[in-house]
Amino acid sequence: MHRHAIVSLLVIAALVLAGCTTPPTAERAVAEHAVNAARAAGAEQYAPGEFALAIRALKAAAVHMDAHKYREAKALYEQVPSLSGIAARAAGRGRLAQEHAASGWRQAGGPVWPSCRRCWTSTCSPTGCATGSTRRV
Repeated sequence: MHRHAIVSLLVIAALVLAGCTTPPTAERAVAEHAVNAARAAGAEQYAPGEFALAIRALKAAAVHMDAHKYREAKALYEQVPSLSGIAARAAGRGRLAQEHAASGWRQAGGPVWPSCRRCWTSTCSPTGCATGSTRRV
């Protein structure tokens, strides 16, 4: 009975070690794809801080891969898609804010429409026309 338990433990240990010796290539591919998607969304330009976190995790995982620390590399590769998603969403918000700033919208005091749909000036807000125009839209 005692011998059977030792053999079972050795088999389990061998399986665990075998699982840790395979490089996480699938996770690396997913992580690289996520970083490329964030880059395509404009994260380098509009969300450089968030994008840098994703890149830093990707590079750290590559260092662990080179050192054959596959468990650590896999954990980092699994974090990269969520970090890249955060960067891509921040890039979308940054791009939208820049477009609004270029078109005359203001964030602090509420939006100022590029042109009023009643009097066609830029002094009106969504709640009413500043000139008092009653022209229907």
